[in-house]
Amino acid sequence: MTLDALRNRIDTIDAEVHALLMERARMAADIAATKGDLRSATIIQPDREARVLKRRFDDHDGVLPLPIIAHIWRTVISGVSGLQRPFQIHLSDSGDGVARDVARFWFGFQAGLVPADTAASALASLASNPGDLAVVPLAGGDGWWTGLGETAHVVARLHAPGRESDHCFLIGGALIGRSTEGATLYRAALGSTGDVPDIDGVDIIDTVSGPGGAHALIASRLPEETVDKAWREATGIDSRPLAIGGFDPDLISVAGVAAQSSRSE
Repeated sequence: MTLDALRNRIDTIDAEVHALLMERARMAADIAATKGDLRSATIIQPDREARVLKRRFDDHDGVLPLPIIAHIWRTVISGVSGLQRPFQIHLSDSGDGVARDVARFWFGFQAGLVPADTAASALASLASNPGDLAVVPLAGGDGWWTGLGETAHVVARLHAPGRESDHCFLIGGALIGRSTEGATLYRAALGSTGDVPDIDGVDIIDTVSGPGGAHALIASRLPEETVDKAWREATGIDSRPLAIGGFDPDLISVAGVAAQSSRSE
């Protein structure tokens, strides 16, 4: 094909892609119409969004880098969600830009960003806006996760491309769907010595000590009753680990998804 013919074909493809995006948005609007009062409806469904994204990753075969594919689809998904009910992202911004990079990569530029000096401030702001999300870096050691429970829950654990060592958690307000198809996160009390037990199938993500005692942030794919029994036996304390959300380990980073895809081929 000549250069002009190739460019004309690109123009045709662009028009087809745009038309399909508009059709997708119309379908989402039809779905929203079935939900009734959108002010109290659950618009953002992390499990559903994860399945959509992983199907696109499974279908991916070409020269376009996977991070671009991820960013395009995440922008489409969040943009359509925002059409149903606008939402903002509350950021725990320590000045290094980690939370902002994660938010922009995974949600694009439609959602407004609400910066906060600390994780606690971001979560307090989220509590007043149950349809919103928060991005909070794990680093810091202040144990912000001990405050999660009824009004907010973890829905994803994410990185931005190029910052794979910087872990952030995506926190959903009370009107955000829960992540139930991957690992469950728990806030678990430690014994008086603060020793962290080594339990097969249970990952220790963070620990903190404070006036309320020592606690660990743990993650596991094991059934909740199994985690409860193993933790009690290992720590010797009669305190049930409290589920505070979950995340899909396969979507922590695009680099991880790419590596997983190459291993399965």
